This record gives sequence, structure tokens and C-alpha cells, in this order.
Amino acid sequence: MSSKHLFPNADGLVLKYLKGPISWNPSLSLIPCDKVVFDTRHSPNLVSIISRGGAGHEPAWYGYVGANMLAVAASGDIFASPSARQVKTVIKNTPSDEGTILVVTNYTEDCLHLGMACEKANAARYQKGPVAVINCGDVSVGKKVNGLVGRRGLPGKLLGERFREIKLKLELILV
Repeated sequence: MSSKHLFPNADGLVLKYLKGPISWNPSLSLIPCDKVVFDTRHSPNLVSIISRGGAGHEPAWYGYVGANMLAVAASGDIFASPSARQVKTVIKNTPSDEGTILVVTNYTEDCLHLGMACEKANAARYQKGPVAVINCGDVSVGKKVNGLVGRRGLPGKLLGERFREIKLKLELILV
């Protein structure tokens, strides 16, 4: 690693920065083995909105966990998506009678992992409500620049993560 970095290597950096918001916000908690930040006050009577992202461009998704926003955020390694196993564990441990929405930006690895976790969670019936994926694409990057992969969706994703308080059935949200 270059000598221009603050830390000599990347070992343990993701957990170090996830511990920061946990230390000052008593309503947040951390599952260290899965690199998951969750809202301890999340009510199962609400739709659970879950997001995820690679570490390295933080603070990002874990910064949106809390009242009226995300129920949970899973973090991957530096610039890598969380695995489908991590996301499946998050869904299993975030109860919701109304259903769960997995909010994803349009990155291939993220779409793949969240899609697999969604299918497995629905098949195993982890929750009373259904689990669905919402892929956020937006106009922040033109179609010509990202021709084959499409638009990425970061600004659109931030708006999607603000709907946690909605008490509508998941089926109504997805229609």
C-alpha cells in the first residue's frame, strides 16, 4: 500500500469506521461478523427498508440508518458489495409484518447479491410479508456514458431510502 494512506493496510478498517456511529447513537447497533448496522427501535409493524454497499466511499449507507429511514445497512469490504449471505442474514433478523424492500443501486454485483438474497428469503418465508428489490436508476449519468450497464442510481437511491415510515402494504408500494 502507498505511504500516502493514513493506515498501513486495509485490515479491519471497515469495522473501525462502522463502530463510529454506534458509539454516539444509542439507537444503533452493530453485528460485527456481518458488518451490519441496524436501528434497534425498528418496529415490525413497518415496512423494513434495507440497503447495502461497498465500503470505501463512506460514510454512506450506514449513515442513513435510523428513524424514518433505513432499518438496516449491510456493508461489504472496501469497494465490494456485501454477499448474498450477509443480506439474507439481515432480512432474517429484521422482522417485518408488512414486508421488506431491498434498495439497490444499478451495480451488477449489488443487483446479483440482493436478487439472490430476496429469492432465498421469499422461498424460506423468513417474514410474514414479502421481500422485494427496488433497483434505483436515475439521470445522474447519461445513457451514452454507461451504455450497457445503465445508470447507477446514487441520488435516486437516497430518495428511496426515505420511505421507511410508510405503513402501506409492500404490494401497494411496488404497484
